[in-house]
Amino acid sequence: MSAYIKIFCHKHKVRSDGTSPIYYLVRMEGEEIRIAAKKYVVAKHFDNKAGVVKPGANNSIRLNTWLSSEKSKLEKIILDIENEGRPLSLELIKEDYLGGDDNKSFIQFCRDEIRNLKGIQASSTLKENGYCINNLEKFAPGVTFAQIDYKFLQNYQHYMANVLGKSKNGQFNDFKTLRKFFNIAVKKGKTKNYPFRNFSFSDEEVEKNFLTIEELQALHAKVMSRELPDKLYWTAGYFVLSCYTGIRRSDMFRFSKLGRQEFIQKHIHGNDLQLRMNKTKKITRIPLSTGAWEMINVLFDRPLKYSDSRCNEDLKDIMEVLGIQKHITYHCSRHTFAILSLILGIRIEVVSDVLGHSSLRTTQIYAKIVDTFRRDQMAMWNSIHPKHEI
Repeated sequence: MSAYIKIFCHKHKVRSDGTSPIYYLVRMEGEEIRIAAKKYVVAKHFDNKAGVVKPGANNSIRLNTWLSSEKSKLEKIILDIENEGRPLSLELIKEDYLGGDDNKSFIQFCRDEIRNLKGIQASSTLKENGYCINNLEKFAPGVTFAQIDYKFLQNYQHYMANVLGKSKNGQFNDFKTLRKFFNIAVKKGKTKNYPFRNFSFSDEEVEKNFLTIEELQALHAKVMSRELPDKLYWTAGYFVLSCYTGIRRSDMFRFSKLGRQEFIQKHIHGNDLQLRMNKTKKITRIPLSTGAWEMINVLFDRPLKYSDSRCNEDLKDIMEVLGIQKHITYHCSRHTFAILSLILGIRIEVVSDVLGHSSLRTTQIYAKIVDTFRRDQMAMWNSIHPKHEI
């Protein structure tokens, strides 16, 4: 570290109560600056050579602990400035110390936290968090905690909508990520600024596309007959298995790399598939249907494609082959599992548990879709009878 810090008492400066102020003396390259500790002590009770309050003075242990803690904070500020590549100066050290963490880069804090959360949160979640922080950096490089207020968030919302072309749900996800890191910062004592206290944002309900029982059966048959080209076959097969189990693409990708025998040995117990979900870390057991077993017995010779985009491109082509005019992504396999399970009469609590939902309210969204689907289907009776005039 290129700066030196010493704690000292200005013994020649005495207040009316007989106490003298304590300072941090920061020296660098022959120059120095004083930073007031805003603590006071009777001059004879302070050892300037050791930089400590002498034993026997009132609250000496507590005061020394506090002074040492603040000195450590100053030392960390110096290291952070050097690590961030900012030109080190006495004025910058003082500014960062007096301004606290609110004057530090929010973007750098977020990236540090993303590194800290590796292995704790799902890699796909952290990847999305990273994209969100990259978007913020494009709008305001080097923005500090203190600069992010209600007006800043309003301007950023306008930027996301009109420059980045993000939908309302895209904006919602980015704001949710920023709020996540502000919550972490507040809990860690990094800032007292919390711009989300008055700033509200919301998403909008979007149509949850899914395959009907007949469409899923048709896709299942295509996989079993090997009629699909090799490029599409494996994506189709793993997608069908996810439709039968509700397994996310990230978990299916992990399983698909094991090979059939290792997958069965490690994760099948009796007739149940047991897994710890990559996203939520929740352990769940999924009883396997006959359809699921048929997929397991023909898959796992080749892994699922790594990226969402490549799988979704395949699914677009697969739907065209089947003549299904729906926008189906890999995540729609979870919608399909949930909705068809409820249509078949499986209890909503069971569906919620298999999907790994933390709240039953999340699963109840699917129950509303099933009600709408049921009404639409029953309305087909009206096609065979003329409308009755009352």
